[in-house]
Amino acid sequence: MEKTDGQGVTFLKTYPGSFVVAMFIGLIFWTSDASAGTILDGYEKLDWNSEFAKILKLYPRGQLVKLGSEVVYKQQKPTKAIARRNFAFNNGKLHTISQVFEKNYVEKIGIERLLDAKKKIYGEGRIDRSQAPHMVRYIWYGLDTKTTFAYAPKRPDMTMIIYEQVAVAADKGSQ
Repeated sequence: MEKTDGQGVTFLKTYPGSFVVAMFIGLIFWTSDASAGTILDGYEKLDWNSEFAKILKLYPRGQLVKLGSEVVYKQQKPTKAIARRNFAFNNGKLHTISQVFEKNYVEKIGIERLLDAKKKIYGEGRIDRSQAPHMVRYIWYGLDTKTTFAYAPKRPDMTMIIYEQVAVAADKGSQ
């Protein structure tokens, strides 16, 4: 004779596939929330394809600059840790965020500590030195974001992080 603690066990016996369906629905909600296009690591209030107005409101005191087909919103020294921060837009929609760290901040904190903090968030990543041999780049791919942490070992003023929107199917093959 089985003991039951209420209607839940009876419901599962009556509808045995319901648990699997409930888990599947929960997984869909969890993954759709995680892949909604939110940018991590301090930019959680933004989504890919955010418009100028939202960026200008959240990050005031910058300049808009047109570079070819892109418009870039630039901030100089927005914090003690960041020397420059750029938000790049295509057709008025956010697709890239880059920030260059302040030299004094990098010297004080250390490149290894900055890198370790990114590894705690994103995992080990992939090292790439192919584009510039003097730069070390760590690359991580998320569902719709490519994150790059780059530095020159003897140039703390060249330490940067770049968040780029990627097409899920197109970019996964290049990992």
